[in-house]
Amino acid sequence: MYGIILAVIFNLLFFVSLILCLVFGFKTPYFSIFITFLIFAYHIDIRLIIAEFVILVFKKNLNLHSKIFKVSDKDFKFLSKLKVKKWKDKFVAWDKSQFVITDLRDKSNVEFALRNNITAEIIHWACFFVGLFAILIGCLISPDEWWIYVVTAVLTSFLADLPPILIQRFNRYRLQRLI
Repeated sequence: MYGIILAVIFNLLFFVSLILCLVFGFKTPYFSIFITFLIFAYHIDIRLIIAEFVILVFKKNLNLHSKIFKVSDKDFKFLSKLKVKKWKDKFVAWDKSQFVITDLRDKSNVEFALRNNITAEIIHWACFFVGLFAILIGCLISPDEWWIYVVTAVLTSFLADLPPILIQRFNRYRLQRLI
């Protein structure tokens, strides 16, 4: 819910900044405001679109026991060294109820959480790489400020997508043990 509200707000701000640029010209400060809200809107919108696409196309067709999704003991040790367990519950999640196991003895309940876990990781990997396309978009709009797009795209990918990937892998190791 908060993600959609945030998307609406930034898309409105983007359109207002576009109107300001059309009225007053694509000059500073209007152009800077336009670029800022364009990039924010892009990063939020692309993540919502990717999430819906992955859920629609992949979620039901996942092979939960595929080697691709297995988290090794070595990976888990690395994640433990990063102290994922200490900070994972403090990180903002879209809908934490999708990962809650109400009855450990119910295999379908554990598989439900595992399916959502894998889907969330796929979404964040896709967002990580697609978020970097903001660099290309920015360079097409204003090549002189290429570094701004590199910094924002890299920071967004590393701050918004990498932590959830680490969290999903840490939790999946334990879910796979339950199954």
